[in-house]
Amino acid sequence: MKIKARLLKFYLDKYIFLAPIIMLSITLYSNFFNINYVIVGNIIGYSILTNITMYYLFNFKGSYCWFTRNIPIGLVSINIIDIIGCFIDYEKYKIMFNILVVFIIVFFYIIYKIKNITK
Repeated sequence: MKIKARLLKFYLDKYIFLAPIIMLSITLYSNFFNINYVIVGNIIGYSILTNITMYYLFNFKGSYCWFTRNIPIGLVSINIIDIIGCFIDYEKYKIMFNILVVFIIVFFYIIYKIKNITK
């Protein structure tokens, strides 16, 4: 796991400056071509790319608590469910989205309780 974190830090240190350039480029591209805004928005907008940047900043560029460092993981999960929702009907999407949100809340609550018990 440490190797993956070091590898992620290496690449993000090197290429983090590309995030705003990519976001601006896709925004300009969308003005001229018809694209699926849900998919592109979840990948490029306030999205997976933004959450990867937040994960990098919270984990490698400061001293933040465990919850703050891992919130982008939950947000990326929600973005992925939104993308999957483009390809399935609304009823299945609604169930998947609600299950995911509840799972994320329960997961963080359990971790919070475990951390309080171990103190």
